[in-house]
Amino acid sequence: MEKQGRGVIIGFIITFFLLFVGIGYVLLSSGVKDIRACSESAEGIVVKNRRYSSEGNRGYLPIVEYYAGERLVQAAPGTVVLTNKINPKPVFEIGEKVSLRYDPQDPSNIRIEGYDKSSRIFIGIVMMSVGIVIPFLAYKFLLRASND
Repeated sequence: MEKQGRGVIIGFIITFFLLFVGIGYVLLSSGVKDIRACSESAEGIVVKNRRYSSEGNRGYLPIVEYYAGERLVQAAPGTVVLTNKINPKPVFEIGEKVSLRYDPQDPSNIRIEGYDKSSRIFIGIVMMSVGIVIPFLAYKFLLRASND
């Protein structure tokens, strides 16, 4: 392979690596930061299930009422449980008690234990992995093959 072609491949590999690892890192760190912020525990009661619909996805968002210190708060977790034709019902019943964690600086930021998963962490890990594996494979197969 000629020198210019190798330079284009190396440029692609570096760009791909930086892009995917960078975006993955931002998603991962913001997800971890959000989880760490929710440092206080409380018991809450589901008072409503708000319908959610976006881009063909449907689900329910539980609205939980709980006490943050002396203050009564109504909040919803950041994760929506999507439903399908098999399970079109809300995950939580109205009046159901739930354990949750909340951010003392922003009590409306809650995470229901066992329910609220941070997809940002998962997507961040996947993007960082892709950003490492694909450039490695591209280097191994494209550049090594061009040396033969």
